Amino acid sequence: MFYGIIFLQVISIVILFWELLYIFSKWSSKRHSFLLMLILSALVNNMGYLVEILSGTMESSLFGTKLSYIGKAYVSLILLFVTLDFCRIAIPRWISSVLVVLHTSVWILVLTCDYHTMYYNSISYVQEGMFPHLVFGHGIFYYVFLGSMCIYFSICIVCLLRKYFHSQRRITKNQTVCFLIMFILAIFGLLLFLLGLTGGYDSTDISYCLCAIILMISMRRYDLLGTVDMAKEYVVDKLTDGLVVVDEDGTYLYSNPAAKSIFVELDDAEKTVILRNLSEHYTNNKNLFVGKQVYEIEFQTLNMKEKPRGGMYLLHDITDSYYYTEHLEEAVRIQTQKAEERRQKVEQMSLQMVETLAQVIDAKDKYTKGHSTRVAEYAVLLAKEMGYQEEELGNLRYAALLHDIGKIGVPDSILNKPSKLTNAEYEVIKTHSIIGGDILKNVDNIPDAEDVARYHHERYDGKGYPEQRKGTEIPEKARIVCVADAYDAMNSKRIYRKALTK
Repeated sequence: MFYGIIFLQVISIVILFWELLYIFSKWSSKRHSFLLMLILSALVNNMGYLVEILSGTMESSLFGTKLSYIGKAYVSLILLFVTLDFCRIAIPRWISSVLVVLHTSVWILVLTCDYHTMYYNSISYVQEGMFPHLVFGHGIFYYVFLGSMCIYFSICIVCLLRKYFHSQRRITKNQTVCFLIMFILAIFGLLLFLLGLTGGYDSTDISYCLCAIILMISMRRYDLLGTVDMAKEYVVDKLTDGLVVVDEDGTYLYSNPAAKSIFVELDDAEKTVILRNLSEHYTNNKNLFVGKQVYEIEFQTLNMKEKPRGGMYLLHDITDSYYYTEHLEEAVRIQTQKAEERRQKVEQMSLQMVETLAQVIDAKDKYTKGHSTRVAEYAVLLAKEMGYQEEELGNLRYAALLHDIGKIGVPDSILNKPSKLTNAEYEVIKTHSIIGGDILKNVDNIPDAEDVARYHHERYDGKGYPEQRKGTEIPEKARIVCVADAYDAMNSKRIYRKALTK
């Protein structure tokens, strides 16, 4: 039995180390940082406990305990942070700082447990059980630490259940279920140890390893690392206009850096007052004054399946136009020039955002890097020969860049499968045209984007998908992109064949 426990610990360490390397290779956002810290803490905890159970003396066993607490002191706290980040729940910075100080104090108390009784009031070394181990009498701070874990787990389970029942996306529900399974395993391992049913073995270690395995499944199968979130961080957070997102009840959810520079209070407790202020100004069609700056407020409703799921306030800085649109002809000329520059900047920013999103889409499928950009170039070349004008060519380029946006909803495990797809998997792949059309159907400033995304896999003979349209029933721009898409597919290397010649 003893060697079985040693084997479990070693396997746990190997799994955690491999998972640490995997997350590190994908590291590009705050969520990745939390996951790295979680896996690293669990890894150090398991390594320390392995030292403890292999020790033959009280001194070396106590050293293993102290080593394990370098990670163990923080695992439950980081689990809380990971879960709240997944549920998009922000906690004030001062609260997170206090919690970090509390858990650091636990770590220090364990490291110095030889000199006080605040965490362990007695330490003895016994030979009974599955292996020789330390038996501790617990001080007040041990119960504080244990109580904090129970509170964290309760908060996380409540938040996850709320997210599960409020979410409309299947993939989000699957991610949430994985998180709930993780917490059930963690609580089960903790209860087994506290009730003395493990013969002295700390079952929380193996439960943390099982949690790590569930976490890996969620990352690989359900995109827990968040491709869409990375696109948001890369594009939305770089907008020069302020952006404040609220849910369907008008509760604050998110603000980009530009908005936080306008409202310093967004980092404190004044969110409700600011949101009420924004709502009143927008309703009354009034500009917002913050110091010497003047902002025009725009509100856009966010809908999912025809139901409002929230909205976003956009704050456009109109300070210059407000103060200088007076009577002088020169002022009018300047403002006209700035408006044109703003239009060009917005147009350029829109193209950059679409291109960035296209790159994010292509990044999901390692075999189609640069595919969307090439398809857009080919489609524009074809349309030029057909007599399209500059404005139409620009709209077609945008639509072609986004023709595969529906792949966001297709699991990476299917997109990157190295072998032939099953019929069921191919049916999942085919849903990307419907998903893409649904995503783009309310995008009014890119004409025909919905048609291109939805119908670019229809065939002229009616054997395509999703609606088996044929001939001129297929929108013309979708037919152009279909030709460009097919050409690029044939001219690109695939795992099952080489690229065909031009």
